[in-house]
Amino acid sequence: ATSEEIADLAYALTNEKGKTRSERANDKYYQGIRETPFASFVKLCDRIANFEYSKKNNSRMAEVYRNENKNFIEKIYVTGLDDMFLYLKTEMNS
Repeated sequence: ATSEEIADLAYALTNEKGKTRSERANDKYYQGIRETPFASFVKLCDRIANFEYSKKNNSRMAEVYRNENKNFIEKIYVTGLDDMFLYLKTEMNS
């Protein structure tokens, strides 16, 4: 990957400014992720790791991720990562 591609990824994965999770992860944020090559993959890896860590440590964030999951998947969905999306759907419902 080139330096420019890495910079584009970092930019796409950086939340907007906002006081709440929904303000920081708004439609513009998710659009940038969907439109940037590999950003959806990186974001899915991040969400899976955060959820698994939260679940393992009985953190309240596990429930936050569960509650956000349907909207998160709808907002970030791109083709080609179906196994990862299925994993999230399955694990968040267990």
